[in-house]
Amino acid sequence: MTKLGVRSLLLAFFFSLILNNLVFCQERVIERIVALVESNIITLTDVQIASAFDLFNLGEKGEKSNSLAATLEKIIDLKLVLHLAKEEEMELDDEIFEESWKKWRAGLGEDKFVFYQKVFGVSEEDLKTLL
Repeated sequence: MTKLGVRSLLLAFFFSLILNNLVFCQERVIERIVALVESNIITLTDVQIASAFDLFNLGEKGEKSNSLAATLEKIIDLKLVLHLAKEEEMELDDEIFEESWKKWRAGLGEDKFVFYQKVFGVSEEDLKTLL
Protein backbone atom coordinates (compact mmCIF):
# COMPACT_ATOMS: atom_id res chain seq x y z
CA MET A 1 0.00 0.00 0.00
CA THR A 2 1.31 3.43 -0.84
CA LYS A 3 1.90 6.20 1.66
CA LEU A 4 -1.02 8.16 0.20
CA GLY A 5 -3.34 5.14 0.49
CA VAL A 6 -2.43 4.61 4.16
CA ARG A 7 -2.99 8.29 4.94
CA SER A 8 -6.37 8.23 3.22
CA LEU A 9 -7.36 5.09 5.09
CA LEU A 10 -6.28 6.54 8.46
CA LEU A 11 -8.02 9.82 7.73
CA ALA A 12 -11.23 8.01 6.79
CA PHE A 13 -10.99 5.88 9.95
CA PHE A 14 -10.54 8.90 12.26
CA PHE A 15 -13.27 10.82 10.48
CA SER A 16 -15.68 7.91 10.97
CA LEU A 17 -14.79 7.73 14.69
CA ILE A 18 -15.44 11.44 15.15
CA LEU A 19 -18.69 11.26 13.21
CA ASN A 20 -19.77 8.18 15.18
CA ASN A 21 -19.15 9.98 18.49
CA LEU A 22 -21.09 13.04 17.34
CA VAL A 23 -24.08 10.98 16.31
CA PHE A 24 -24.29 8.54 19.22
CA CYS A 25 -23.09 10.68 22.14
CA GLN A 26 -25.55 13.54 21.85
CA GLU A 27 -28.10 13.78 24.61
CA ARG A 28 -31.72 14.18 23.65
CA VAL A 29 -34.27 15.70 25.97
CA ILE A 30 -37.36 13.54 25.86
CA GLU A 31 -39.29 15.50 28.47
CA ARG A 32 -38.37 17.89 31.21
CA ILE A 33 -40.40 19.06 34.20
CA VAL A 34 -40.04 22.84 34.41
CA ALA A 35 -42.47 23.59 37.25
CA LEU A 36 -44.71 21.97 39.82
CA VAL A 37 -47.80 23.86 41.02
CA GLU A 38 -49.50 22.03 43.86
CA SER A 39 -49.85 18.56 42.29
CA ASN A 40 -49.81 19.82 38.68
CA ILE A 41 -46.68 19.12 36.66
CA ILE A 42 -45.79 21.60 33.93
CA THR A 43 -43.48 20.16 31.29
CA LEU A 44 -41.22 21.82 28.76
CA THR A 45 -43.50 20.49 26.03
CA ASP A 46 -46.51 22.17 27.68
CA VAL A 47 -44.66 25.49 27.65
CA GLN A 48 -43.49 25.07 24.06
CA ILE A 49 -47.01 24.23 22.86
CA ALA A 50 -48.57 27.14 24.77
CA SER A 51 -45.90 29.46 23.37
CA ALA A 52 -46.28 28.25 19.77
CA PHE A 53 -50.06 28.56 19.88
CA ASP A 54 -49.74 31.86 21.82
CA LEU A 55 -52.40 30.60 24.22
CA PHE A 56 -51.96 33.62 26.47
CA ASN A 57 -51.80 36.24 23.69
CA LEU A 58 -48.29 37.33 24.68
CA GLY A 59 -47.13 37.95 21.12
CA GLU A 60 -47.81 41.23 19.36
CA LYS A 61 -49.25 41.07 15.86
CA GLY A 62 -46.39 40.35 13.46
CA GLU A 63 -43.86 40.12 16.27
CA LYS A 64 -42.46 37.07 18.08
CA SER A 65 -42.11 38.38 21.64
CA ASN A 66 -43.71 35.30 23.18
CA SER A 67 -40.82 33.98 25.29
CA LEU A 68 -40.87 30.61 26.99
CA ALA A 69 -40.23 32.24 30.38
CA ALA A 70 -43.25 34.55 30.02
CA THR A 71 -45.39 31.62 28.87
CA LEU A 72 -44.26 29.50 31.84
CA GLU A 73 -45.11 32.35 34.20
CA LYS A 74 -48.62 32.59 32.72
CA ILE A 75 -49.15 28.82 33.00
CA ILE A 76 -48.06 28.90 36.66
CA ASP A 77 -50.41 31.83 37.35
CA LEU A 78 -53.28 29.99 35.65
CA LYS A 79 -52.64 26.78 37.61
CA LEU A 80 -52.57 28.75 40.89
CA VAL A 81 -55.84 30.52 40.10
CA LEU A 82 -57.48 27.23 39.10
CA HIS A 83 -56.24 25.61 42.32
CA LEU A 84 -57.65 28.46 44.42
CA ALA A 85 -60.95 28.34 42.52
CA LYS A 86 -61.17 24.60 43.15
CA GLU A 87 -60.52 25.14 46.88
CA GLU A 88 -63.33 27.71 46.96
CA GLU A 89 -65.53 25.26 45.03
CA MET A 90 -65.96 27.71 42.16
CA GLU A 91 -66.78 26.37 38.72
CA LEU A 92 -66.04 27.80 35.31
CA ASP A 93 -69.06 28.36 33.11
CA ASP A 94 -68.67 26.10 30.06
CA GLU A 95 -70.33 28.65 27.78
CA ILE A 96 -67.86 31.37 28.75
CA PHE A 97 -64.95 28.99 28.21
CA GLU A 98 -66.22 27.90 24.78
CA GLU A 99 -66.84 31.50 23.71
CA SER A 100 -63.31 32.49 24.76
CA TRP A 101 -61.91 29.40 23.02
CA LYS A 102 -63.66 30.29 19.74
CA LYS A 103 -62.42 33.90 19.90
CA TRP A 104 -58.85 32.77 20.56
CA ARG A 105 -58.96 30.19 17.76
CA ALA A 106 -60.39 32.71 15.28
CA GLY A 107 -57.65 35.18 16.24
CA LEU A 108 -54.96 32.56 15.69
CA GLY A 109 -56.33 31.53 12.30
CA GLU A 110 -57.35 28.09 11.09
CA ASP A 111 -54.22 27.48 8.98
CA LYS A 112 -51.87 28.24 11.87
CA PHE A 113 -54.00 26.19 14.27
CA VAL A 114 -53.94 23.11 12.02
CA PHE A 115 -50.21 23.56 11.29
CA TYR A 116 -49.25 23.60 14.97
CA GLN A 117 -51.59 20.70 15.71
CA LYS A 118 -49.64 18.63 13.19
CA VAL A 119 -46.23 19.85 14.39
CA PHE A 120 -46.92 19.01 18.04
CA GLY A 121 -49.33 16.13 17.46
CA VAL A 122 -51.99 17.58 19.74
CA SER A 123 -55.75 17.56 19.52
CA GLU A 124 -58.12 20.39 20.35
CA GLU A 125 -58.92 18.65 23.64
CA ASP A 126 -55.20 18.43 24.49
CA LEU A 127 -54.93 22.19 24.05
CA LYS A 128 -57.98 22.83 26.17
CA THR A 129 -56.37 20.93 29.06
CA LEU A 130 -53.53 23.47 29.04
CA LEU A 131 -56.04 26.21 29.80
